[in-house]
Amino acid sequence: MGGFDPHVHVESKVVQGDAAVRNLMASTFGLAGDLPSHVTTGCGLRVPYAMTSPRPDRVTCLACP
Repeated sequence: MGGFDPHVHVESKVVQGDAAVRNLMASTFGLAGDLPSHVTTGCGLRVPYAMTSPRPDRVTCLACP
């Protein structure tokens, strides 16, 4: 798929919670790693991390589980 994709997707590794681990490390040790700029989604696309959501009510892509 080329071009602009306006849908909000679910990250394929949402269970691992990279953002939650990052927040825990930052609050415990004062270290904060970078989040990935692009992630693989549940429907198989690579999209910017900002266009993903772990909350099912915020996901607008019908193909994402």
